[in-house]
Amino acid sequence: MCGADGCGWRARGSCMINGVTIMLKTLSDQHDCHRVYSNKDAKVKWIASKFEKLVKSNPSIDVKVIGDLLMESYKVSIDIRTLYRAKHRALNELAKDHAKCFGYLRRYAYILNQSNPGVAVHICTQQPHPTATTNFQRMVLSFEPQKVGFFEGCRPFIGVDGCHLKRPFGEVLLPAVSLDANNGLFPIGCLHL
Repeated sequence: MCGADGCGWRARGSCMINGVTIMLKTLSDQHDCHRVYSNKDAKVKWIASKFEKLVKSNPSIDVKVIGDLLMESYKVSIDIRTLYRAKHRALNELAKDHAKCFGYLRRYAYILNQSNPGVAVHICTQQPHPTATTNFQRMVLSFEPQKVGFFEGCRPFIGVDGCHLKRPFGEVLLPAVSLDANNGLFPIGCLHL
């Protein structure tokens, strides 16, 4: 039966003896109603899977835009609360991918030490108790040419610049800088918190 009130569209069938095939017995194939845009099967998981790439490329996308795209692409109207939950689910998937990247830091530090003599890479982690997972705290990185450039061409002044990274974990990047001969900022190293 059609979900709209008063519509005459109907399809009735019964299961055949093999339990797989369904035989159509009655079919009234004319709709007397307007199109219904609500669909109870459009759940949060489905919406998040359809728009995961869009949310990944633009995490600050408005949920109304996602709702408009759903209407345009799939002819489905979803309430705003469900759209917020779907976006939140897609962002959580993005955070899982981001958390995986921290597992590569030790390998990255090893490769830097092998390929760049004189590089200083220090990674600090914390493990609250022996059975807990290791948590990233900070990483300090400075290359040899940066150190040499500071001693040979910069004024004896060290400052700290900083910026907040727009990531799921709210990290901060703090580069140590000095002033070069042109009064420009010269990076000496950086700290990732």
